Amino acid sequence: MKICFSIIILTLCFLSTKAQTLSYEDFKKLIPLLEKEDWRNAYQQSEKLLISSKTDTSDFRAIILYANILSAAGMVTENSMSYKEIEKNLMKYKGQKIIFSSHPITEKEGSLNCVQFSDPKLAASAFITATNGVSIFCVLKKLFLSIR
Repeated sequence: MKICFSIIILTLCFLSTKAQTLSYEDFKKLIPLLEKEDWRNAYQQSEKLLISSKTDTSDFRAIILYANILSAAGMVTENSMSYKEIEKNLMKYKGQKIIFSSHPITEKEGSLNCVQFSDPKLAASAFITATNGVSIFCVLKKLFLSIR
């Protein structure tokens, strides 16, 4: 009986599917797309990575989630994704960890390369004014468990 039970346990262990754990190599593939502002391909690639790693709690997944949001926001600014679509897509990641790029968070108006929340008390929407002359508007509702 012990042998049968052991065989069943081992069989179940081998049959269970393992979710992918994301790595720096996965993130590195997104960098050229983000640098070229190829929002559609960056969004599609990051979405595939996120779907394949639903149980991964690594920092790389949190960084790739940020790349996914950035790409989606870029698509919104180019009118290739609607606000309704981005909200629907982002709701899948509600409560998950996200790691922003190295922008500090501020309440001061006119700050460059900083995340500034429209209403700091609500933290419901935010924007970043970059020094390259581009502003990506965050169209998020407070979805994420932690921001680092």
